[in-house]
Amino acid sequence: MLQSIRDKSGSKIAYAILALLMAAFMFFGIQGYFVASGDTGVAKVGSTDISSGAYRERMNETLQRMRTMMGESFQSEFFSTPQYKRQVVDQLVDEELMTQAGAAAGVAVSDARLREEIAKIEAFHVNGAFDGKQYALVLEANKMTIEQFEQRMRRDLAVRELPSQIAASALVTEADVDSFIRLRDQSRSFRYLALDAPVVTAEQISDEEAKTYFLKNPEKFATKEQAVLEYIELNAATLAVPPADEATLRDRYEQQKATRFGSGEQRLSSHILVSVAAGAEAEAQKVALAKAEALLAKVRGGESFDAVAKSSSEDVGSKENGGDLGWIEKTGTFEPAFEEALFGLQVGTVSDPVRTDQGYHLITVREARSANFRSFEEVRAELESEYAVGEREQLYGDRFNDLVDEGFASPGSLEPAAKALETTIQKTELFDRESGGGIAMFPKVREAAFSDAVLLERNNSEPIEIGENHVVIVRLLEHKPSTPRKLEEVSAEVKNTLAAERQGKQAKDAADVLYKRLQGGESLDVLAASVGVQVASAEGVGRNAMTHDAKLVAEAFKLPRQLEGKTSQAMLQGSDQRFALLELTAVTDIDVKNVDAAARDAARASLKSGLASSDNEALRDALRKRVAIVVHEDRL
Repeated sequence: MLQSIRDKSGSKIAYAILALLMAAFMFFGIQGYFVASGDTGVAKVGSTDISSGAYRERMNETLQRMRTMMGESFQSEFFSTPQYKRQVVDQLVDEELMTQAGAAAGVAVSDARLREEIAKIEAFHVNGAFDGKQYALVLEANKMTIEQFEQRMRRDLAVRELPSQIAASALVTEADVDSFIRLRDQSRSFRYLALDAPVVTAEQISDEEAKTYFLKNPEKFATKEQAVLEYIELNAATLAVPPADEATLRDRYEQQKATRFGSGEQRLSSHILVSVAAGAEAEAQKVALAKAEALLAKVRGGESFDAVAKSSSEDVGSKENGGDLGWIEKTGTFEPAFEEALFGLQVGTVSDPVRTDQGYHLITVREARSANFRSFEEVRAELESEYAVGEREQLYGDRFNDLVDEGFASPGSLEPAAKALETTIQKTELFDRESGGGIAMFPKVREAAFSDAVLLERNNSEPIEIGENHVVIVRLLEHKPSTPRKLEEVSAEVKNTLAAERQGKQAKDAADVLYKRLQGGESLDVLAASVGVQVASAEGVGRNAMTHDAKLVAEAFKLPRQLEGKTSQAMLQGSDQRFALLELTAVTDIDVKNVDAAARDAARASLKSGLASSDNEALRDALRKRVAIVVHEDRL
């Protein structure tokens, strides 16, 4: 019922937008929005390739994020499955679809918008404000240049822009809010009968019954298929690398000194912006300059810079804070004209109007800091550690290439690869398809062990990632197929299995009989008395109540309201695996007139979010049907 509210208008909005986009594609030509390239990517959306590099980058980002989130519970093999890889590609495809649709709709990300969004990122803040030094440090720590980050940020904004505009267009009426609250906060009362399962023990199973069951199901009691592997392991964490020499460390220190080990001269600054586009007509620029000069006259005439910025600055990101830009270091984050003027000012002075692509700025310096850097000796240990990590990663990459080359050049032996890596061939214990020890604890290793390539063709496996910069190549050493066992060996197991199956069937059959009697008109109380159990009641239960079995609550809210003279009933299996009979006794709707404005606003926001999500999903689905998409799964 809640979904009906979302369905009411979602698809109409999405398809209306889609119609406009398709018209734009037809008018201007699809090639105008797609960039032709060679057929080398993992997917193609229209005429645009999604490159293997973009795919690998997204996969690496995902793996790193999940490692951080999951810690020791992280299992890389989960993220190496074909299904997960396809999810990542589908995400990239959807982003490209939205980017192309946004371009067709004339959506663009301005430089000012880009800077505004970057300034909002808390990772770049110092003392609550954007800091250019921190910006550069964070990017360097993530091995990105400012240009790379801003290019990525611009693309991400472009991907989100059209969905954001669609979300803004989602319409939620007061009647929608009433219906949503009424359904969301509805409570229900119900009575239920939890049935005890009949007791069936192994002792109740005769030898003849066990024999008959065993002969019909011999595969259930056969030995498990097992294998022993030999393998070569490559782990970056265990690779030995020579220490860095003095000259190398000092060279690194000088290269990274300005961005990592202190700061150059800094200015705590504020500004007032009078916006005018770089390519604006001369008259518009003249008007903007005159306004900036008038504001300058106010400041120099005695009005506080903070007050003038709050009342007149057109930089929405800083005006509420009196134009505060925080501490700025000369790193190229701001346009050259801005930085040159800023670092040419004395503390407490205000600049003449400074022209940038955004318009005219009035700049003031509130405080100044001299350059301050940590010495080489203070950071030497840090540099040595980073050098070792880098060298180890480089060595790992070289060894990995050797492992792959030798492993495939000699698919029938691990000896050449072991010799190339100067390592030994190791051996696992016996393991089966479901579990194992050592490297066989990893599902992907077990999957490879029983694959056709390793088990039947007796080839070396592909490199299998079992951790960060940690891989193995395996080869079958021993195989024990599943073999039938004699009844005498598994008699107890057979009886236990048959007893469990019989108990489940008897429980279901007994519940079916009682449910038929309930539907025939007998009351829950009569049924309860007949089986010697008590009827339980749940009064005024909400959708997310935790006072009763979640499956019972969910079933109660699926049932239709009671009609006059009739009851709504259901049979289900609860979370404890017992069967239960349920009867709905009351449905209570909240009086929406008693809901305060804050709660209504929250409900409206929730409903609008759902509608926006539905609209965007409908748009993505429609775009996928109208734009040619090819995914090269063999390249993942």
